[in-house]
Amino acid sequence: MKLTQQPSQQIPGDNWNLEVPIQFMEASQRDSFAESGFPPPDPEVHQLSPGALPLVFSHAANDSFRDLLVIGHAQGVVQLILSDPVLRSKRPTWIVSPGQLKYLCEEFQSWPKDCAIPRIAWCEDSAQLPAFLEHMPEAWSLALVDHRVCDHDELYRMAQTRFIRQSIGLQRLTQDLCYFFDRIPRLSGSIRLEHWRNAGAGRSAICIAAGPSLDSELDFIRQHQDRCLILAVDVVQGRLASAGIRVDFAVNVDSDEIMDERLGEPNHPDTVLVMPLLGHPKMDQRFRRHTWFGTGAVPLFALGEEPGLRTGTNVGIAAVGMALHLGCQDIVLVGYDAAYPKDSYYSSMVNADSQAERQLQSGNERFIPGNSGEPVMSNMLFEIGVQDLGLMLNGYQDATVYNININHGRGAKIPHTSELPEGWMPAGSDGPWAPQLPPQSGYDVDTQRVMTSFEDTFQKQRRILLKAMRSSLANEVNPQDIRLALRNSASTALLGGYVMYFLHGGLLQEVRLDAQPPSIRTKPARDELHGFQLQVCKNGADFILEVFDKREPWGYQLSKVTVDSRKVAFARTITEAVARPDNAPADAILLPAAARSFSAIRMVFPDTQWPSPRSALEGLLYIKAVGGIIPDKWLAETICLSVLENVVGPLDWAITTGCLPEYLLPRGGKGHPKGSAGTAVRATRAVLDIRNGIAPTPQGLDRACRWHPAHLHLVHALLPDEGPQYTYELHGLLASNRLVPDDQMIAIITHRYRDYNGLLQFLKPYTEHIGEASSAAMTCRLIEQGNLDQALGFLNRCRPLSRFRDSMSAVTIEGLLQRSSPGDTAHAIEIARNIIDPELRSDWLDQLLPQEEGLRAYIDSCLKNDHLPQASVIAAWIQQSVANSDTAILEAIEGLLQRYRKASEEETGKESGPNKEWTDLHEELFTALSQLRQRLS
Repeated sequence: MKLTQQPSQQIPGDNWNLEVPIQFMEASQRDSFAESGFPPPDPEVHQLSPGALPLVFSHAANDSFRDLLVIGHAQGVVQLILSDPVLRSKRPTWIVSPGQLKYLCEEFQSWPKDCAIPRIAWCEDSAQLPAFLEHMPEAWSLALVDHRVCDHDELYRMAQTRFIRQSIGLQRLTQDLCYFFDRIPRLSGSIRLEHWRNAGAGRSAICIAAGPSLDSELDFIRQHQDRCLILAVDVVQGRLASAGIRVDFAVNVDSDEIMDERLGEPNHPDTVLVMPLLGHPKMDQRFRRHTWFGTGAVPLFALGEEPGLRTGTNVGIAAVGMALHLGCQDIVLVGYDAAYPKDSYYSSMVNADSQAERQLQSGNERFIPGNSGEPVMSNMLFEIGVQDLGLMLNGYQDATVYNININHGRGAKIPHTSELPEGWMPAGSDGPWAPQLPPQSGYDVDTQRVMTSFEDTFQKQRRILLKAMRSSLANEVNPQDIRLALRNSASTALLGGYVMYFLHGGLLQEVRLDAQPPSIRTKPARDELHGFQLQVCKNGADFILEVFDKREPWGYQLSKVTVDSRKVAFARTITEAVARPDNAPADAILLPAAARSFSAIRMVFPDTQWPSPRSALEGLLYIKAVGGIIPDKWLAETICLSVLENVVGPLDWAITTGCLPEYLLPRGGKGHPKGSAGTAVRATRAVLDIRNGIAPTPQGLDRACRWHPAHLHLVHALLPDEGPQYTYELHGLLASNRLVPDDQMIAIITHRYRDYNGLLQFLKPYTEHIGEASSAAMTCRLIEQGNLDQALGFLNRCRPLSRFRDSMSAVTIEGLLQRSSPGDTAHAIEIARNIIDPELRSDWLDQLLPQEEGLRAYIDSCLKNDHLPQASVIAAWIQQSVANSDTAILEAIEGLLQRYRKASEEETGKESGPNKEWTDLHEELFTALSQLRQRLS
């Protein structure tokens, strides 16, 4: 699928003659649109309630991601985006239902030329969404406008799995490269993947996965195997022979050592093993016939071609990819459950320990759509697999894919598959498939040339790569774009294709920084991150060169690294890849490697019964407790942030178990780590001394300033709620640039500086740094001083969608009510109507509107869909009306309860009927009406 760029698009059909600035995500939709014009429009444009639209975009308006993905369209969406400076600056992408496209393009007529050109796609089924998301960067702002296009939870899971799919383990990468060198001499005895293209045209295929439903479909496979191509995943191919089933292709995608054991012996002498070119070296030695697949620069460089095969993220998907490569007319999926029926997710043909299975499930459970119409329990990896298989099938329109699980209502729902027709018979001839093999079908590879050319080529590309990286970082290019450039650049394809994996830790940090509000200053952290990316790129290139030179597998275990190796530089760079949050929880420190290690620990040591870690510190402590190797820098900085943020529970646990070396504890021990880890410990001790009442010294302040994550905690310590405030020292640190002011720091100072007049003088040199956070803090201080008019001025300067606007609004309303001048209540109501948070908005409107309009008039306005009171408020009104003998208000509340029920149904996207809260309110209203009528009669 190819991105197409059009500065403006002529809209054809139905007397429409519009020039709109759009580009299509897919060329097929662009061509269809150019030929046929708009798909049939919906009868009416979709509308959201006035308060719902800002709520949908509130998260996107308060992060720094450059891309904005909007799912669905509603009246006013385009105007809202253009009215907010943060949303307006993003690169927008719309995915809408076909009937919404016409209305969206109408609004694009007025799209400003200084804004990024929107991308669009129409989505006829939510199963198409993963394919569209592949066009997006790895992380983006997200706004779900219309849940009819996609369910909220399903969309967010898609976004999460889209991000997870972008990484690969370092150990797997280097191991595969070493396996490749061992395989080069045997390439001449293989069968080229291209030989199998369309070799099964006109025939049917049965793809067999290892799900538990396989056990009940063995008769079906035996019945049709003589007229079908049989493709089986590695773990069951050998065992199918005992069931009387011959396998034509055994498919493998994993090079892990354990797979050599689980693969077993060939199902039949003519069974073809399909496996990665970089796969385990022992597997192909068992099979007389074997075929390789691989993508990227290494096979292109070594073989002169790229034996590409769509494999997705698991072996079941790869089997389907091979059937599509064979050109089969139709494909039947058997054993593709991707879910947990009862207590197992494997067929009985797989020797899997049930305890290990339960451990694998633990902590990863989630519910996904099932073939029964109800959700089924699955896990994250299965869910990713379902999405990936749907992506693959979405790109192939020539083959029909049946999922036999649909017939029985079991397993997960796989997009773009259908029920197997009753009485289905395989296509093609009656006899078994017997392919003709060429006399010489393998690769003629000069082993010596490949081995000697690799390092020379890599050295040249290393220079090109580093030059490109320096240029990109000097121009402040986002690391997400750097990864994309490394993946697509011809000049760095060979080396960049591998080095980009080493940038994943930095990418995670960049995503965390992008998630910060736009007003929060993250430049120091970004500068450090960009330096880290460049160093990782350099040392990663050196590391790959050494792997090619030595052919020595290496993983995360630093104890195996020799002191004089270039791998030391790379390992050191990786350990430096610690996030530096401005004021974020310590969990931001936990790198993906630590998370994977903890998952492994839970599988290997199931008897420990450890819960999921509550913080990054606990995760690291668990790993340390079972002998895992954790660099001191990770431990020290995680502990320091936990201490500064008062996360003392895990620290106490670490001390009592002796899990941590004493010199890493900021509150104890006389020594301290060397290097950057020591910087964090010394800074933390200095902040703790001030927080515990010890007057700051020049040396202590200097230590505290050297570690950026301690800066905000230092400001808190210098301006305590009680006791002396060290404003002179704080001013000196800011004036000397040892503390660099930003919006968040100014907000802390504004909140905690006791002397208001002194605060105004203090802030004069830093007015340029006042943003949304500090404006919210200043609003609170102005209200405290009784300066309501100036506080209103700060409120009016704040963006309507700012994350700080609601808190500023609430404080301002309180100030208006305290003043109680004419018109203040009406002004407070006007402010309350614009509060984004629905509960906070309801709290104020339920309090203010009855005072201003009277209870009956307020209920009438609610019935006109102006506002829906909270259930507790409705209950209070029922009692109040009974006390005042007001039958008319009770009858009006009946209409309000019907709206309450309707809102509940709209929120779930289906008619779910009355919930318990509605039922209780209705019963309470019925009882009150009966009592009141008896009293009045």
